[in-house]
Amino acid sequence: MMSAFFVAESDVADLKMRFCLSTRRHPKRRKRRSSLWPEFLKRSHNHNFRSMDCTAGLLRKCYDQHFTSARTKAEAVVTSVIAPHAIDLLKEDTMDTTLVSATVDTSNHKAVKLVPVVVRYFKITEGVRVKILDFTSLPGETSTLLCDEVYRCLSAFGLVDKAVSFCADNTNTNFGGKARRGQNNVFHKLDQATPNSLVGVGCAAHIVHSAVQSAADTLPCDIENIVLKVFGYFHIYTVRTEELKDFCSFVDVEHATLLGTSRTHWLSLGPAVEGSEALSSLVVVYTHYNQLSLFNDTIKKMEKEKSTAVHAAQHLCDLQEKLLERKAALFMGLKVKSILATQERPQVEVFKQSVHTFYEGCISYLQEWSSSFTDMKCFSWTLLEDPPGWDVVESSLRCVSSKLPNIHINETELFDEVTSVKTYTSDMIGQWDRDIKPADEVHLVQYFCF
Repeated sequence: MMSAFFVAESDVADLKMRFCLSTRRHPKRRKRRSSLWPEFLKRSHNHNFRSMDCTAGLLRKCYDQHFTSARTKAEAVVTSVIAPHAIDLLKEDTMDTTLVSATVDTSNHKAVKLVPVVVRYFKITEGVRVKILDFTSLPGETSTLLCDEVYRCLSAFGLVDKAVSFCADNTNTNFGGKARRGQNNVFHKLDQATPNSLVGVGCAAHIVHSAVQSAADTLPCDIENIVLKVFGYFHIYTVRTEELKDFCSFVDVEHATLLGTSRTHWLSLGPAVEGSEALSSLVVVYTHYNQLSLFNDTIKKMEKEKSTAVHAAQHLCDLQEKLLERKAALFMGLKVKSILATQERPQVEVFKQSVHTFYEGCISYLQEWSSSFTDMKCFSWTLLEDPPGWDVVESSLRCVSSKLPNIHINETELFDEVTSVKTYTSDMIGQWDRDIKPADEVHLVQYFCF
């Protein structure tokens, strides 16, 4: 039964009576309303303490009328109680770790340069752990400022002697180029400031992204420029968008929102091309799209939270092997070949040569920039795809000893551990293969807890 209720003709008593009758008649609705409060009260990021002035008043209306935790009190609780407790928990968690990896990145939030410093380490009972040491702002992005900030964070938690690797973007400020021969970069300065010889790990996802972006410039059509121009023409112009909708209605085609792309995230061209029927009719676009899925899937594998440098090295190696196979077969897809069948032979040969050049550009770029991941191949046995043998573990031991000469490793005990791992994985690898989501770090945790 529907009923009309006019607020203008009612007073406060009528509103309260109306609400009580509604909740009595519809207990499910009342339960649904009450379940929404925890969602509203969840912590929101990027809010300052001033927002508590409004939140406190709302809480007094809905809960305790004597609630007084506004801006000043909330700031005192967070900065004097919660934050110190979180720091103590982090120090306690990293106290028993032997080796850690330091990671730094920068992000511009308007005029503020935000710099998070993160550490990753492995715990026997929990696997890979990722913790934020600090999240601060810096007046610039020079190598000296970044190095001092990373060293300060490591010193505050007593992790300077435990740092064995440095992870960051593949910029000149961080590593000094692909050859890593310069001295005015964060990696070199931090390596000199720490007792251990650091391993520099660049961003493998950026390498894959830049490889396909640079190789796409060899194709005869600039798809990125076309997408940007079309998107910019309709993006913020209501009149042009309405004319496009009228045209779509006239030709009996369903209108869809045009997607743009970002020059810093080049693989976003995939969804933009897929959603445009006009662009998809171009043979060059089909060739683009057939390759974008391969690179995009590789990046998604690399961006998992528990992914390590060993995973990244394996994904880069797998990508190069797939590209070599595609280059040998001159893979273009059936749709592209059907379009080429209608073209003249000279044009077809020119296009095939451009596809061949595209594959060569991708492979050469990956080979040049993935050289820093070469040392990671000796640790591929930690992925536990096969039972590890002593030969591969010994090569890892040789690499660790050269990087960390101050750490003593008992080879006899290590050999016995490898034998135990080999026996355990031989029995469990069949069960792991049947899992939907295999995770090697979970398998190692299972072994240590066995």
